[in-house]
Amino acid sequence: MHRRRSSSERDRIGHIIKVTDIVLEGLGVPRYSSVRNNRLYDEHPKISLLILKQYLDVSYRELCSVLGSLKI
Repeated sequence: MHRRRSSSERDRIGHIIKVTDIVLEGLGVPRYSSVRNNRLYDEHPKISLLILKQYLDVSYRELCSVLGSLKI
């Protein structure tokens, strides 16, 4: 059974995602990895999700459950 995330956990996760995006922007990490990219998915959310996965110490499947339970 999955436990509900408290609002403080949601705030912390949201903060991590926002700070990651700001840092990546500041470092000049390009949004798209290739000029031939179809611009459907950019790199910043992918990196944010990897950082969040490591921070929460969960598997990809558990990360999907966590993000699905956020109700943002």
